[in-house]
Amino acid sequence: MVYIIYYWGIISKHKIVKIYEIKENETITFGYNRRIRRARSYFINPFPSKSSATNIFQGNPNIDPTYSNGIDIGYLKRYEKLTLNGSVYYRKSTGEFTFISENTGDSVLVNDILVPVLRRTPINLASNKQIGVEFSANFSQDTWSGATPVHSG
Repeated sequence: MVYIIYYWGIISKHKIVKIYEIKENETITFGYNRRIRRARSYFINPFPSKSSATNIFQGNPNIDPTYSNGIDIGYLKRYEKLTLNGSVYYRKSTGEFTFISENTGDSVLVNDILVPVLRRTPINLASNKQIGVEFSANFSQDTWSGATPVHSG
């Protein structure tokens, strides 16, 4: 039996999952997801704010959202009291937010030492790729309790 599940989020994420039921207690899943991470309000606020005499934070109204796409393949096997679940995934993000610091050209006196004033601002600079494996096992002795050790790497 094959199931196809679509999750559509208007604001931030889309996900498509295809589930193949090999046997009654055994499934394989294939998934794709796309996420959008938008900048927080203070990331886009162009008005400078002082965090100290030598540091200024200024938002960037031209910053773009971060987009990420991911695929995963999973396998689930159910036994009488044990469920094993494993998956491998790949994710790629573009336009990751990062911060730069730049000298404003101004200086202030701190303990009789002339210190430059720095401006910190967010920009879209980086991309990110992740490959990983996840594994979980769920052992249930009875219907009301269970132990779930999870490892992700």
